[in-house]
Amino acid sequence: MKKSLILISALLFALAAFGTTIRDIQYTADASGDSPLNGQTVTVSGIVTGEPYAFGGNTMYIQDAPEAWSGILVYLDSHVSEFVGESVIVSEGDSVTVTGTVEEHNKLTRISDVSSLVVEADTVGCYPPVTVPTDSLNQEKYEGCLVRVEDVAVSTPDAGGGEWGVDDGSGEVIVDDESNAPYYFWPEEYEGCLSVSGLLHDDTSTYKIRPRLAWDIVGGYKTGESKIYTRIQRIQQVRYSDLLKTPQDYESDKSYFEGIDTTLNVKGIVTMPTGISYAGDGVKFILADEHSGPWSAILSYNSDASVYPDLIAGDVIEMSGYVDEYTTTNSNMTEFFLVGDIQLIGEPLPTEELPDTALVRTADLRHPVTAEQWGNNFVKIEDAFIIDNDREFCIFEVDDGSGSCLIGYDSDSLAARAGNDFMRAPIGTVLKSVTGWVYHHHGSYEDSSTYNINPLYQDDIVVGEGPVMLLEAERRPANVPESTHDVTVSIRAFTTRGIDTATVYYKVDDGEFTGIDMFDTGDDIWSAVIPSQEDKAIVEYYFYFVDDSSDVSAYPAKYHEKLLAYKVLDSDPTIYDIQYTHAESGLSPLHGCNVAFNANVTMDGSLGTFFTDNEGRGVVPVASASGPWNAVWVLTDTMTLKNLHEGDYVTVTGVVDDDHDKYYKFQNNTYVVGTVNTELQGELPPDPTAVTLADLENDFEAYEGVTVEITDGAEIAYSQRL
Repeated sequence: MKKSLILISALLFALAAFGTTIRDIQYTADASGDSPLNGQTVTVSGIVTGEPYAFGGNTMYIQDAPEAWSGILVYLDSHVSEFVGESVIVSEGDSVTVTGTVEEHNKLTRISDVSSLVVEADTVGCYPPVTVPTDSLNQEKYEGCLVRVEDVAVSTPDAGGGEWGVDDGSGEVIVDDESNAPYYFWPEEYEGCLSVSGLLHDDTSTYKIRPRLAWDIVGGYKTGESKIYTRIQRIQQVRYSDLLKTPQDYESDKSYFEGIDTTLNVKGIVTMPTGISYAGDGVKFILADEHSGPWSAILSYNSDASVYPDLIAGDVIEMSGYVDEYTTTNSNMTEFFLVGDIQLIGEPLPTEELPDTALVRTADLRHPVTAEQWGNNFVKIEDAFIIDNDREFCIFEVDDGSGSCLIGYDSDSLAARAGNDFMRAPIGTVLKSVTGWVYHHHGSYEDSSTYNINPLYQDDIVVGEGPVMLLEAERRPANVPESTHDVTVSIRAFTTRGIDTATVYYKVDDGEFTGIDMFDTGDDIWSAVIPSQEDKAIVEYYFYFVDDSSDVSAYPAKYHEKLLAYKVLDSDPTIYDIQYTHAESGLSPLHGCNVAFNANVTMDGSLGTFFTDNEGRGVVPVASASGPWNAVWVLTDTMTLKNLHEGDYVTVTGVVDDDHDKYYKFQNNTYVVGTVNTELQGELPPDPTAVTLADLENDFEAYEGVTVEITDGAEIAYSQRL
């Protein structure tokens, strides 16, 4: 800290060597408190102690020493962006130089009529608050300074106009209301505070502490309680300037508690129960402050699912722990990690007493300045259209006319990984409302896709009047049909309109499409029967509906690019049956089917343990012969992989998966997810398959997982040492 102060002071000394200091402006022995430079134009340098965005964009505070007479309010009149431009962020801790006129405004000394604001250096560090007894704050010399009072009682919970008073025993000082800068504190609930920090503001001869955000108020004991709890808002809220910086540095939105070695106590209401949202082998839930609103919810995760009790929405709990950030590409999730045990308090609250759900626009979830405050909170959007239903890791993309946002499927009741398919509502469908919690996870700030809404249940998505919504496609038999089997295909079709046309179009071995009328079999399920086909035939199909408003819905939505498929087999499936397809998408016709086959391992399994899916499984290639279509990737547990060696003859049993979202880095490959049992060790694997670069370019899908040997000359066009 001393080193930082020396650097700050040295910088300000250099800037002020030929200018005016804040003390020159503020110091006076006159009883009026008026500045001796009142009415004069000055140029002064200082550190930003209260950034303009906290006070509406047109007011800021600067200070040039950690002592009395060294702080002042700067009134910009216009928004700060008009002085520095949209690309410059004026943050707490920046060194700035201001030119303006000294003015006495209702007994407050300030710099106004600003003609110049220059950021000399950013994030050089802020002076610590000057700790002062409460009675001493009623003095001119601390006006405009960053101050702190400690171990104070809430002496006046309601001083009028949202203001309140604190007293350390020496005399009361008033704390300004939250209309200046929201800090999410409810004084009527507290006996006192461990500390209150803020800028001292002279409001018509009444000195008031003006906090800048929740971090500035460290609450003490709540009335009637014997433990001090940290407000979730104090953990979550960050400065507006940090939210502006996040799309460039990807980290400024992290909690200020990150990296602080301290255990905090929190109390709140469970809003997302355990056991419903994806957490790998672990468990997670969301805890919210009873007051709801911005910054009021936090997620807690543990890799050991047995550590948490079963929690339901409405449970009131207290827990101790620490704050850390879970970082994925471009995104940071502030999380609370348990230390000790969770304590349940009383009976669960009824639904009507859960924290309020905020109504937001879709555009509010596109940029950190509006989205970050809703992280982990339950929000609701209304009257939005589906504009895309094929976004990675999401159900669809919606827009209420303000700008689009994503609807995720973190919940097991919506996720494809749980066997659901609640993710194919047609483009153009009107959603009356969508309710869910805001997840800051993956995505890119370039297309505003880092935040998404995650509903918990299908009922959280309320479909309005619009095209037919198609979901939950099924077929019987569900596994591999034989040549004597007709195949019944069905899909759930939901709409408030009438359905004029319902057709399934199918083709065999890349032939012409044939249409079959579908029939409503009840409960919005429409079905049709595709007649039996010959052994080895590949059948591809899609559903096509037209409603009474002539709007078209299809499943898959982009059926020109990807079709549903199955393969007819009168014998056990081979790797060739799993892999071979004429479809440009490369999707396996046995996707979702149970298979069992023998093959040779073509790579030491230990090499496949370095990249694992979300459930800790690694990958290894196996092959039944040389040549195209004869190899496939197998996902299995890493302990099994460590004992597999090139050439081992194995039995593979599992499910074919051509859209393995838990292995998202390599999602486009075809996998068999299951078990591998070694039958013979030390066997020779199939010989490498001789290929040319043209072979790979023309039919890359055929060689997926195959060990190849390139036979024509090749020049290395690019290499990178890892």
